[in-house]
Amino acid sequence: MGSFSLWHLLIVLIFAVGFVAPFWIIFKRTGLPAILSILTVLPLISIVFLWIIALKRWPNDPAVNLDQKK
Repeated sequence: MGSFSLWHLLIVLIFAVGFVAPFWIIFKRTGLPAILSILTVLPLISIVFLWIIALKRWPNDPAVNLDQKK
């Protein structure tokens, strides 16, 4: 009960990939470095990144495109 097997490592790896992959895609779309998505497995870091993404102007945001046309 006190040792980790290959199955434990596999389950953790699947969870980490499933958690990091959406952030990777979102970071690429928002113009942030996608490699930062690896840090989202840390709970406090992921909350900070969610706030940054929520408050950041996205490149495809209609409000940004209107500002550029003026």
